[in-house]
Amino acid sequence: MSPPVHVAVGVILDSQRNVLVSLRHAGGHQGGLWEFPGGKLEKNETVVSALERELAEELGIRVKKCNPFVRILHHYSDKTVLLDVCLIAEFEGNPSGLEGQLIKWCSIGKLAEADFPRANHRIIKLLKLPDRLAITPEFQSEQAIISYVRDLLDRQLKIIQFRQHQLEPLQYIQWAKSIVELCNQKGVKVMINNDLELIQQIGASGYHATSTRLMNLNERPVDKEQLFGASCHNQAELNQAERLGADLVLLSPVKTTSSHPDSPVLGWDGFAKLANSISLPVFALGGLNESDLECIRCNGGIGLASIRGFS
Repeated sequence: MSPPVHVAVGVILDSQRNVLVSLRHAGGHQGGLWEFPGGKLEKNETVVSALERELAEELGIRVKKCNPFVRILHHYSDKTVLLDVCLIAEFEGNPSGLEGQLIKWCSIGKLAEADFPRANHRIIKLLKLPDRLAITPEFQSEQAIISYVRDLLDRQLKIIQFRQHQLEPLQYIQWAKSIVELCNQKGVKVMINNDLELIQQIGASGYHATSTRLMNLNERPVDKEQLFGASCHNQAELNQAERLGADLVLLSPVKTTSSHPDSPVLGWDGFAKLANSISLPVFALGGLNESDLECIRCNGGIGLASIRGFS
């Protein structure tokens, strides 16, 4: 079996979070489909150096900042590709199709998987993740949490992690079903943070593993149509999440929190080092609020996860 073709892929974003895509030439592999720019690594090239070369040749731009996003191994009938995908939010120059290819800026929300090679479908799925993820604090009544989630929906939150460890299993199921039903009406995804076996019974959109559960997993716990997230605090946990094909990770604590004031924190330098060590979308958690979103992006994260930062 031939080794996979190693490809560096650039997800190029403008200030409005539109993404640049280019049309593959009709006669090539997967011709006639749109793609994210990039190309094959040459001998002794790193992913970043390959992207810098390819984007200069294809588009006439110079990459200023490049962060790992996701790594994808995909098998076509005629070849296998390994995509190393990076987010590029800072570049110099005005992109143009220097190799005769059609290019365009596209709203992330309007990216359609059918228009792209299958290896790109997971990139699109992950790009459509929102930049805010809410985690429910503990509540003493079902009405109280419903009221809280209604407020999150009014604030346009699109992913909610339902975490209520204080509940007995039957009560957890009852409350979770109510929240899922409410969120389904608004197209909002709910991830459960509890027994994996409950996900189908509740009808949740995904599963979030605590760091302890993460390290005890041997394979991805849900299918690719459902979201799989994990809580991470160090390199080993991040590596495990990447090995299992997580869709997102929550990396914490970035700053001191009121609930754990004496716990050691990563700080922005520690967060950036860890977030840029893996190819997974990373949400920052711990002592942060929406005013930190730009700083999160500048340090390699894609968004904010918070228990109280959206209230």
